[in-house]
Amino acid sequence: MKQQTSCATETHNKSSKTIDYTGKTIYVGIDVHLKDWQIASVNETVVLGNHRMEGRLKM
Repeated sequence: MKQQTSCATETHNKSSKTIDYTGKTIYVGIDVHLKDWQIASVNETVVLGNHRMEGRLKM
């Protein structure tokens, strides 16, 4: 199993704050529920972000 690192860690270790993902595949998963939404983005072995927010759907 490959070790996952966060984008923030990758950015912190480099002198530049820009990471180039040209030519790489980024997967985005969106889990939507009435009370909350969760969005995760992954590039092969690196977790780029995992965000949760309050749902904004009105019924």
